[in-house]
Amino acid sequence: MWSSRHPRYGRGVAAVLDDVLPDAPHRTRYATTIAADAEATWRALRTVTARDLALTRVLVAVRRMSPSTLRPDDGTDQPLLETFVERDFTALREDEPRTLVLATTGQPWRLRGQLSAPAGAADFASYDEPGHVRIAMSFELSAAGVGRTRLSTETRVSPTDERAARTFRRYWTVVRPGSDVIRLDVLRAVRRRAESP
Repeated sequence: MWSSRHPRYGRGVAAVLDDVLPDAPHRTRYATTIAADAEATWRALRTVTARDLALTRVLVAVRRMSPSTLRPDDGTDQPLLETFVERDFTALREDEPRTLVLATTGQPWRLRGQLSAPAGAADFASYDEPGHVRIAMSFELSAAGVGRTRLSTETRVSPTDERAARTFRRYWTVVRPGSDVIRLDVLRAVRRRAESP
């Protein structure tokens, strides 16, 4: 797996989020190569659940200060991406089996997250609530040889004003390591599921 913060990531890849948040000051990108075709990788991406994400569940439990998140009967069989959409993300783009773009807005530094799903791409693009941020996340699949797929995930965050920028910078300093772990955990889980017989 590899990561980069450069807009083009040094590999000649134009990210789909260039059309969504082109000037976002905060961005992370991770990728892995999976020994499965795009269709199998896409199915794995769409069906991976919180039960598959041991490290993520620990981090979420710590954030919520709730050990109940670790119980096996806490709804962890629901696909992870469905959980995102049900709670506070909107799917801005879905081109099966190549691209998925999710977006949300709000103040993630608050204890309960306080995020709000935009109505659509136009609503997300024009969102300018003072003291808030726009967040976009993508999953991109590309061919990596016969029977192999490159799965990338990128997250970008753009504050609406200087106050939000200052607050988010402080928040990001604290949560960035855990956020990186979660993204890598998701990629590993998708790879395991896609490559399993």
